[in-house]
Amino acid sequence: MRAEVQTLLPTLQQLFALKRMVGRRLADAAPVGSIAVLGVLFRSGEMRLGDLAATLHVHPSVVTRQVAELEAQARVERRCDPGDGRSSFVSLTPAGRAVVEDYFRRGAELIDSALEHWHPDEVSTLTTLTGRLREDLEAVIVDSAA
Repeated sequence: MRAEVQTLLPTLQQLFALKRMVGRRLADAAPVGSIAVLGVLFRSGEMRLGDLAATLHVHPSVVTRQVAELEAQARVERRCDPGDGRSSFVSLTPAGRAVVEDYFRRGAELIDSALEHWHPDEVSTLTTLTGRLREDLEAVIVDSAA
């Protein structure tokens, strides 16, 4: 293992722990798992349940349970797929959209506060590099699962 990676790994572990803390801090709107579902629907629009599970990299039963809870809270709505009666589509309701928008706004305010002393170029570099890391990690994980 390269020395740079040995130095990076503890920092990433601490960052992941902070991500969980941020999620708990913002979770008064909805549990973290529900926010993940709502966030995907917010960005992607209406989806089949199976596609939603694949996007979130979780078992379909997990998404089915989360969607049922969100549907009971009137944050999502389900409709049958007219082409396949065994499948259904799920989409955000206005209430679900409001929860996501509030969560993202509050998260952005928290990050903005943490980065307020950073130069805009540093924030841009961070954005580029974390996006690249996410893409490369996802590619390695998907390749190793195949």
